[in-house]
Amino acid sequence: ARAAAQAGKQQEAAASRAPPPPPAPRQGSAPTPMEDKQAAARAAQAARAEEQARVRAEREAAAQAQKEAKNAAAQARKEAQEQARADAEQARADAAAERQRQQEAQVAARAAAQAARSQGSAAPPAARAPPPSPPAGRQQSARGTMRVPTGRSGSAGRAPAQAPQASAGPGMKFASKIGSEIPGQWREGSDYSKGANMGAGDLVAIERSDGAIRFGQVVAKTGLPWQNIYEVCVSVNADGSPEASRTEEAKDIFKPSAAALQSLGMGGIAPLPQGSQMAAAAPVSAVPVKKGTQFFSFFGGGNAAPAAEQGGEAVDRAAALRSAQEEKAAAQADKRRDAEDAAAARKEAQQAALAEREAVAQARRDAQAQAREEALAARSARAPVGRQPSARAPPPPRQGSAPTPPAPVEDKQAAARAEQARVKAERDALVEERKQQQLAARAEAEAKRQAQIAERDAKQQEIKAQRDAAQAERQRQQEEKAAARAAPPPPPPPP
Repeated sequence: ARAAAQAGKQQEAAASRAPPPPPAPRQGSAPTPMEDKQAAARAAQAARAEEQARVRAEREAAAQAQKEAKNAAAQARKEAQEQARADAEQARADAAAERQRQQEAQVAARAAAQAARSQGSAAPPAARAPPPSPPAGRQQSARGTMRVPTGRSGSAGRAPAQAPQASAGPGMKFASKIGSEIPGQWREGSDYSKGANMGAGDLVAIERSDGAIRFGQVVAKTGLPWQNIYEVCVSVNADGSPEASRTEEAKDIFKPSAAALQSLGMGGIAPLPQGSQMAAAAPVSAVPVKKGTQFFSFFGGGNAAPAAEQGGEAVDRAAALRSAQEEKAAAQADKRRDAEDAAAARKEAQQAALAEREAVAQARRDAQAQAREEALAARSARAPVGRQPSARAPPPPRQGSAPTPPAPVEDKQAAARAEQARVKAERDALVEERKQQQLAARAEAEAKRQAQIAERDAKQQEIKAQRDAAQAERQRQQEEKAAARAAPPPPPPPP
């Protein structure tokens, strides 16, 4: 309707702009050819005006329809966004409720487990069975194999069933992701960020020593109360139990966003698998977790097993870790010594070059001062040339002495030219001598630099030879240890 109204208005405007109708022909006379031509031109102009008005009206109607369609599409997008936002809020609320429910269930399971353990420890001693014999209690094993404890002394009836559980240890909720790299298409700031709020059991990412960013799981908050430090599990065993962890500040820990977790298929909170870290019946692992040179139990409190009960595999692992740390410390010390030697060599070369430059500059200053002194002496000794005679009358000659004849002007000019030639020759000789001194100083500095380079190269070759020898010795020791571990264990003593 609006388009039709606008088209009517435009037609009225075109009609108002149309030229006036031609005058009526006179009665009793035929139109002339000029009048016919003018009438045809007016008719063509009116037709063009009508066509332009029609095209303009169609264009405006199409623009109006396009604008209405665009507004309708924008409204539809806005409604879809609001619906998606409402769905996301509902999903977050449902996830929070599910997490709260699972946390309450976990707290109840831990309380039940503690109650069961306290009841087991409060049982009367008379009801316990006698302790098992030494061959059936703890099996002997050679170095390099793990000794599995059979449980508390006095629980002979439960020893065979608890042995495999002690070696399994508590599992991790994100064991399948721990230790793997984050997807390559993730970007910092949109998919993950540093310093976000986190808690025990959250999936995070840490930049490792090789430069890669890998997944990990937060174990617990550690450090002093005012420090924002967390303990993160960075590798797990084949059964999902923690193998190694490290402590990092919150500002160095990346936490994936909710959208990134949903892209990995972990949008919600999956139920904990059997043997997870929150299971009530999961015992503390007998195999310690590597954390530098310390061991920790997943539920806190340190390693409950005595040092004498640690298996041979744990001892070998600790020895290998100490050996790796010693090698790393030796490599760092060698690198530090190399850097100190290089810095000392650079400092000596800089000091030598500075001394040489100072010597050359001092020689140049001395030569310039000597040249100035010689030029001043030559100017003072040279007689004035071409001085006009004074207007005063010459003094009368002394009695008894003959008058001194005046020196001719040509002789004075010749003496001046000879003096200038001598001064020029001395200056040229001084410049040549200075140039030779600079060349000699430069050659001496280059010789010293080459000698320092040769000495540094020799020292580096010696250090490298020592390092290679130490590396070969460590390799030989490691091979001997590996061969000793690979050797079959000695037969058990006869009963």
